[in-house]
Amino acid sequence: MIDRICISLNARCNQNCLYCHFSEKKNNVHSVDNEFTPEEIKQFCLNLYDYITEYKLPLFKLGIVGSGEPLLSMNSLKTLVEFFYYSEIRDVMRIYVISNGTLLNADIIDFFFFYKNIVELNISLDGDPETNARFRGASYPDLSSYEKKFGCKPRINSVVTQETLLHKTKIISFFRENNFNQINFSKIFGVNDS
Repeated sequence: MIDRICISLNARCNQNCLYCHFSEKKNNVHSVDNEFTPEEIKQFCLNLYDYITEYKLPLFKLGIVGSGEPLLSMNSLKTLVEFFYYSEIRDVMRIYVISNGTLLNADIIDFFFFYKNIVELNISLDGDPETNARFRGASYPDLSSYEKKFGCKPRINSVVTQETLLHKTKIISFFRENNFNQINFSKIFGVNDS
């Protein structure tokens, strides 16, 4: 049985990370055409609900990841999370969202806090501000409001490249010293990484 899937809500991003194969932004010419409509989101939720209930799955993981920044599609994200939160399979669903975190505001943090039993926000962060800026530009997410609301740091999704491996001690020390206790390290594939 399939017990996990990942989807992208859009093909737009507010950053231009050097290592990202989406950084060429080929999809952005037609980014509106590549986004889920409200009707498509509802149909996706219904199809997934039917699949999970038909096969009586005890746990299902849905990742909101991919070619765009999901927080640029908050309405679609809200529709999806609320559908499953108020459904009979609420205890079966685990949703995680990977975001660069630069769009976080009080409303978005409140949303994730209210629905924390079903959805988790993961922040893409490649280490200390200097290392992160080398790949992701000057934007560094302000996570203080998140930490204040949740009482902890968010889970981090950190991209590993040849260059970050050269600075691994500095990066790991930064995460430890700043109490980032949940980190997923992901090797980037299919990108020229000297």
